[in-house]
This record gives sequence, structure tokens and C-alpha cells, in this order.
Amino acid sequence: MTRNLRLKIEEWKKDNLQSSFFFRPFRSTSQTEQTADIKTCSEQTVEETLSYIQQEDWQKELLTCYGNTVTLMYATYKTTKYSIPLLFVYTKTNVSYSVVTEFIYTTDYSDVEIAAVNKLFSKTQVYLCDFHREQAWERWVKEKKHGLSDHQAAAVLDLL
Repeated sequence: MTRNLRLKIEEWKKDNLQSSFFFRPFRSTSQTEQTADIKTCSEQTVEETLSYIQQEDWQKELLTCYGNTVTLMYATYKTTKYSIPLLFVYTKTNVSYSVVTEFIYTTDYSDVEIAAVNKLFSKTQVYLCDFHREQAWERWVKEKKHGLSDHQAAAVLDLL
């Protein structure tokens, strides 16, 4: 499957010279790590997540022209029949919001991964999804180790 997708991307690149494509297949490998003490070894699995990014020439023009005001990223989480997180980057144009790039990038919340996105898109601010932010707050206030009563937890959530 990876080989076929690579071939298709190469075909698209030839047909669309101004368009941008990036593809990194999922890869999982085991690595053995050995410390200074020869007797201490550990094996760890290293994964490279699947990433696919595509941007057409007309999308680049819209982003260049209008992307300095409002740019939004929307994830199609659980809205497609495939379990692949497809993301769209929108910007407000003179007539509506338009998709200026689309990509697939799999990750969990991670400071390292957010730093990587910021490195690639240096002038962007990463915002967390409201749903997941609120879900994290609810989980936090419900944990008994924080010592909040049900009434206090509800009050904290109202304030947040």
C-alpha cells in the first residue's frame, strides 16, 4: 500500500508542478539501547507517525493573500468512515472561509509534537480543541487526589 501511494504522489507531483506534497509512512522499529555498563540493555520501539500533507498552488495563493488575518485548523475527528484524522487549514478570504491546505497527521497531545508543529509553522499559535480542553478539566476536578467535593468541582468547572 505504501509503495502504491508513493507512486501516486509522484504522479500527482508531475501533473501539478506548483503543488506541494509531503508523505511519511508509519514505521515502527525496535532499537536496542546499551548503556556504558555492558550488562544493562533495553529494547524500545521507535515509531514514526503517518503524515501526509498536500497544498495546491491556488491554496498557496489564498494563504499568502489572506492568511495573515484568521487561519483555522479543523479536524474531521469521527466524521468520516475511515479512522484517519484528516485536518483542514482554513483562512478567511474576501468572500468566505476557504481550505488552504489539508493534511493527515497522527499524534497525541505532546509538548514535543506541538514544538515540531511550531517549528514547521513558525508564525502560528497552537490552540487546544475546546472539547478536549473541557474534557481534561472535568477529569482533573473529578480526581479524588485533588480533594474537591462534587459542589466544589462543579463551581470550578463553572469558573473555567
